[in-house]
Amino acid sequence: MNNKNSIHHKYKENIEVNNIVDRFLKIFIHTCIMRKLDKDDMVLKAKIASRIKSLRKATGKGMTAFAKDTDKDKQSQNRWEKQGASISTINKFCKEIGISLSEFFNDPLFEK
Repeated sequence: MNNKNSIHHKYKENIEVNNIVDRFLKIFIHTCIMRKLDKDDMVLKAKIASRIKSLRKATGKGMTAFAKDTDKDKQSQNRWEKQGASISTINKFCKEIGISLSEFFNDPLFEK
């Protein structure tokens, strides 16, 4: 195979790989977004949101001040306090306020 054909072949392979990755990402994102939460999941998300809000309030800071002090935008903080957050976000939040994940979840709110 000459150099021109080789380059063309590699280009086609890259396009095929990119198309596969694109399809996978679309399916993955669709699955994550569209997955319906059951009642227990919804309750847990609400408890996490409530816990984030109560811990943020315990710092004595309003949402805007807290977001600014932790280099976040207010919209992200608001979303976490209304919709909950992922475990990695909860972990970051805990570090920002100086508690462990265990302390976050060791609350009567999660005993029910």
